[in-house]
Amino acid sequence: MSRKIFPIKTFLFISTFFLVFKICFPSSVKKEECDFVELFKAEKYKDIIELSGNTKVKNECEKLLLAKSFERLGFYSRSNKLFRELYNQNTKYRDYAAYFIAENFEKHEYYANASRWYRNILLDSITINDPSKTSPDRTMIVISAMERLGLLALKDRTLLPQILRTLKKVERSNPRASYYIGLVYYKIGNMESTADYFIKIINNEQSIYLKDVLERVAGNFRLIEILSDRGIDKTYLIYLCISNKMYDSALLISYLLPYNSYTANLRAYCFFKNGDYESAVVMYEEYYTNFKDIEALVQIAYSYFYIGKKQDADSYMQKYLEIKGGQGGISADAFFLKLQLEKNGGSLSKYIQDSEFFVKNYSGARQTDGLIQDTFYFVLHKKKTRLAVSFLKNTFAYIKDPGYKAWAMYILGIYYDKSFLTGVLSHVPGSYNYYMALENVDIDRKLIRTADRYWNEGRFDEAMNIYTPLFIRGVQKEYIQNKIVHVLSTKLPYKYIFDLEKMLSGNIESILIEFYNFGLYDEVKKLGKKALIDGDLRQKIIYYYLISKISYKNDGIYAGILYAEKLVNLTDKKYLLFLPVDILKLLYPYHYHTMIRYYLDEISSDNFNTCFVLSIIREESRFNTRAVSPVGALGLMQLMPDTAAWLNKDRISKEAIFDPVLNIKLGILYLNFLDERFDFNVAVLSAYNGGPGNVKKWLSNREGENIQQYIEEIPFDETRNYVKKVLTSYAMYKMLYETDCK
Repeated sequence: MSRKIFPIKTFLFISTFFLVFKICFPSSVKKEECDFVELFKAEKYKDIIELSGNTKVKNECEKLLLAKSFERLGFYSRSNKLFRELYNQNTKYRDYAAYFIAENFEKHEYYANASRWYRNILLDSITINDPSKTSPDRTMIVISAMERLGLLALKDRTLLPQILRTLKKVERSNPRASYYIGLVYYKIGNMESTADYFIKIINNEQSIYLKDVLERVAGNFRLIEILSDRGIDKTYLIYLCISNKMYDSALLISYLLPYNSYTANLRAYCFFKNGDYESAVVMYEEYYTNFKDIEALVQIAYSYFYIGKKQDADSYMQKYLEIKGGQGGISADAFFLKLQLEKNGGSLSKYIQDSEFFVKNYSGARQTDGLIQDTFYFVLHKKKTRLAVSFLKNTFAYIKDPGYKAWAMYILGIYYDKSFLTGVLSHVPGSYNYYMALENVDIDRKLIRTADRYWNEGRFDEAMNIYTPLFIRGVQKEYIQNKIVHVLSTKLPYKYIFDLEKMLSGNIESILIEFYNFGLYDEVKKLGKKALIDGDLRQKIIYYYLISKISYKNDGIYAGILYAEKLVNLTDKKYLLFLPVDILKLLYPYHYHTMIRYYLDEISSDNFNTCFVLSIIREESRFNTRAVSPVGALGLMQLMPDTAAWLNKDRISKEAIFDPVLNIKLGILYLNFLDERFDFNVAVLSAYNGGPGNVKKWLSNREGENIQQYIEEIPFDETRNYVKKVLTSYAMYKMLYETDCK
């Protein structure tokens, strides 16, 4: 490729830039108002440039933002000059200055120059005697440089030798380079050399690059044979694929092995795990015909069951049971399918009896906890409350998962013995079961002394079980929070989470947070993704936190919640309520509250408040104004077009329903309509999701006024779970925004 140079006219223009700048870009900014950060956040790049012409640039931060301002306005020569100064002065922005220079050259197809600057970053990482060279911040930029070099090697093959030399030199101290070297060789078709480097990834089952390497290997039979010649057996590759749930890749490799019982079963299994049940039936039938493994009959039955052909499923299940001689000695999977088949076709008492048998005799099976819950609701919704509760009492001791355990204690507490509710308070604070149990349990304020004693004795979890309900009830909230945060701050990942505030204020260094504070949001997004690739926990937390906040700034509330949830998923749910309020508010945003309050005032209802409506919006659409449900409900409050038109008293376009103002107005009108027909908010919620006609039928068929029991007896799983989610969100909103939730 021919070498490109900047045109002479561009240089002449830049040299006279400051002379004409005031004429081209008039500004009212005064000399003494030199706050580059605030100006940059406001995208006033020309003001920053004017100020820099009138005053001396005082520090590295201002030089970086000035360079970025030139870049944003398209003056790349000028920005590159400033980035070079930052690089040559060996500032803390050295690596990032090199990266931005390289990026600018690459953007304008000056690939040789871009390659040189990316290589500078990598060579600096192994030559500079600096402890920070192995820091997560530097790792992030080094991975980015490796990735870009790999792409440049393909864009300009003349650069290939020097890029590979650099990557191989870096590999001695940075094993990540093996992946990028192998990737370059793979893309240019040199499979012998590809194998040299991919073997290093394959032999490290914990490598973050393993899945990508396996996918590439599976799609290249020649590479598989080369790896096999070098000791990487095909069955080992298949094992790695299955372990990583890469069933397509495992299937491809299996066709290089001779046909036998192993490969026949493997291929059928891969089709089954991929959800291709029609193909699974064909493959399992072939496997059974040739090798007489009767467990294949169970998999054929499951495949037919998932397709919806329950008669065929039952036929194969009966054949399996006949060969096995009844229910003795049959596998857990087989017995579980037997239960599913008899669920709607046999007698209720037989189904309950067989479910109990499964729970007690296959207690280690993965399906046990879910089966207990499903069976309880199945029997309950047959209007056999006593039978359902009796079944749960008989199987309670076999529940393993803490979440299911808390659910079972809650159910037994509201249907059988209130003392079970106390046990719920030792499981998953912030969950629906926890909040509902807390409403029915008296918490003695004096118990705080017991909690303190447990705490002082090092019995942290026992103390937490008492502190948490007291905290939610508002008993010595600040005292309890300080104690718990003090301990959590010494443990990972909580130490990093509680350090976020210090990082934002500049007390702890993090380049991502520094860039965020400068308003370099695009750079945070781009570089932060490498934190996810490398798997560094601290960088992941910072990235999710910052992207959530950036999303909120750009009105992307849906994405903001999504990234906040990713952050919280790195923690133990039992400490959720003690996370920083700032993070909890990212999970439960307060947007549209003024609008909601206005329309609530218009309907003059005392039954709803702002937080109740916010909880509905959160669970309906996660604040996605463009949300569309599988059945066609639209917008923030998920209104069906016909319902919206009826509420609007006129035809209304789909686009109009997406408008947040109109959507909230009509959603609140619909809540008011339902409120006039039902006596309590939970019925309104269930009607909002399940339809008012269904709710009328449910209410007419039940006795008693216990609202918590009513929720459990909602026969639609979706509606029951929806009501629980909204009420859980409502409890969180009440905790975070007390004044507006009264």
